[in-house]
Amino acid sequence: MADPLKHRTLLEELDLRQNEVLAQLDELNARVEQLIKECTSRLETPLSAERRAA
Repeated sequence: MADPLKHRTLLEELDLRQNEVLAQLDELNARVEQLIKECTSRLETPLSAERRAA
């Protein structure tokens, strides 16, 4: 007899895969936001110094 825990319906499998993809997208989004923050802070530092000197 097949183990009911091993047998998934197509809907359950798609739901699981969707959750995995959403988790990966959340992780990617966090990485992109961090990269944008780092790049923005690098750009602001020299510009801020130039503005103060002017």
